[in-house]
Amino acid sequence: MKLKHLLVINAIIALAYALGELFVPATVSSIYGFKDTANPELLLTSRYFGWGLLAVGLICALAANTPASDAKQAIVKALFFAQIVGLIVSLMGTLSGVFSAMGWSAAIIYLFFVLGYGYFWFIKPETA
Repeated sequence: MKLKHLLVINAIIALAYALGELFVPATVSSIYGFKDTANPELLLTSRYFGWGLLAVGLICALAANTPASDAKQAIVKALFFAQIVGLIVSLMGTLSGVFSAMGWSAAIIYLFFVLGYGYFWFIKPETA
């Protein structure tokens, strides 16, 4: 797999979840096991999460077709750390019972990206 492909996959997943969290947060929250999806605090928090995913998705989409550079490698490093945090949070939510079994899907997605960005940082970094 090329870094471009990893970034495109990340962009598609992040943008799809961003749209869900921004426009139908109660539906997305219910899929992940939240019971009181009419809670205004939960809806606002979901929309903030959607905003963050929108930013990640756009960064990935815009970086996918750029030539190798120090800036692109910095994006890989930032995404590597961000995906580790996402993995930890999704595991905490799933193992504690806050998330339904769907929490495992989030953990698997984050693990995929941790491994992918780790590969493109440590094993096959792009050079300028």
